[in-house]
Amino acid sequence: MLSYCNIDEPPYEPTTAPIAVIRFLRPYMHLFGPPNEDSISAHPLSSRGLYPCGAFRVERSSLVRHLERMNSVDESHDPKRFDLLNHYIFTFHDSTFECVAASFESTIEQVGLDEEDVRTFQLFKSRTT
Repeated sequence: MLSYCNIDEPPYEPTTAPIAVIRFLRPYMHLFGPPNEDSISAHPLSSRGLYPCGAFRVERSSLVRHLERMNSVDESHDPKRFDLLNHYIFTFHDSTFECVAASFESTIEQVGLDEEDVRTFQLFKSRTT
């Protein structure tokens, strides 16, 4: 799961704030860290339209192809399994999140300004049990 403040979606009451909650279905791999918005030009996909503070699905991802090749040494390797995977990228002010998964579900939750972490944890628990 990934959650983040969705501050670009007003109007909301002064005592609440929207958070986006993304639940990845059948996740295979994820990365979280650099680049931030000041160094996004260093990302390999920046020349193909990746920009700060956005959400993207990468078509014909070389990362998925790379993961399939790495897995090919496994005796039970099935290359068709990788045809079902998608590469998602979420760029933020201070970091970038990338995930390879079959798909995702998303919701917007209205929470108190000091309740983002608690509500995210509650959603995580409710969807994993």
